[in-house]
Amino acid sequence: MNKKKKTIIIISILAAILIIGGVIYYLVPHTIHVGIGNGARVLFNPYGEKIDVTISEDMAADLVEAIDGKILAFDNGEPSCGFDDKVAIIVDGKRFLVACDGCPTLKYHNRYIELSEEEMKTVHRVMEDFGAYFPCV
Repeated sequence: MNKKKKTIIIISILAAILIIGGVIYYLVPHTIHVGIGNGARVLFNPYGEKIDVTISEDMAADLVEAIDGKILAFDNGEPSCGFDDKVAIIVDGKRFLVACDGCPTLKYHNRYIELSEEEMKTVHRVMEDFGAYFPCV
């Protein structure tokens, strides 16, 4: 085999590995793990309220209980929930966008976490204790 054919074969193999790795990453469910080690904050500023507070360990524990161990899922496009960068909670250094329309979903990077209605009420309660309100669209 000449050098050109070897190069083409190597590039083809590398491309196949990258494609297969990407498909596996997309299809395999990932689990989110959070703790209270790095504390937690509430961010709420959709219309200029500028709420950015560090919350108590008890409240952080409530958020950890609602989020820890949940499946991070991709969606086929953006879910119909309304997310805003300015409506979020930060738990253990991880930023979760909270749906502004009351949808029981959090967004973490390009993945989504489905919460039960009760878990979403916990998230809203913690945020509302500092002046946030829902829906906030």
